[in-house]
Amino acid sequence: MIKLNFNTNWLFSPHDYQDGFSLSLDESAFQNVSLPHANKVLEKHKGDDFLEQIESYRFISWYRRHFSLPEEYNRKRVFV
Repeated sequence: MIKLNFNTNWLFSPHDYQDGFSLSLDESAFQNVSLPHANKVLEKHKGDDFLEQIESYRFISWYRRHFSLPEEYNRKRVFV
């Protein structure tokens, strides 16, 4: 079995896209990131207003990663 590091070369956008699954999506505004990655960092984790503040950190974001397999993997089982 061959294991590859799949944590690098991801694209991230903090915005929601109706067609985010589309192969033709314009990714020019996406950031290059590696995983694990925090889509937003909390400024503080405690305080009286924490429950109200946490609501501003809940949103939909997109991660995308492109890859292709060499011909030698044709007709073989690949788990991602």
